[in-house]
Amino acid sequence: MRILVTVFVLLLAALFAAGCGKKEERSAGEIRSYRFVGQVRDMDPSVGQITIAHGDIPNFMKAMTMAMVVKDSNLFRGINIGDSVRGVLVVQRPEIWLDSLALIPKM
Repeated sequence: MRILVTVFVLLLAALFAAGCGKKEERSAGEIRSYRFVGQVRDMDPSVGQITIAHGDIPNFMKAMTMAMVVKDSNLFRGINIGDSVRGVLVVQRPEIWLDSLALIPKM
């Protein structure tokens, strides 16, 4: 009986270790996109950065004000400090950048 319990515990440990390894492989290089809505607090096109106070980003982060990397300088066009915007944040660890940004028209 003691041998059976030992074998069972070792089997569970091996399955757990195998599952953990697969998860790490799957997340390496994985690209995820997250939609958000927020307000522009600051922007500096010369360094490719915009600061946005955004609401909760489901399955990613709680509401906060954060600086975001902007790889495409065209995203700054027509956007001013104080504007309400919607956008898509892309995550490919270790990088996070703003992939799209659109002005929310004032009503």
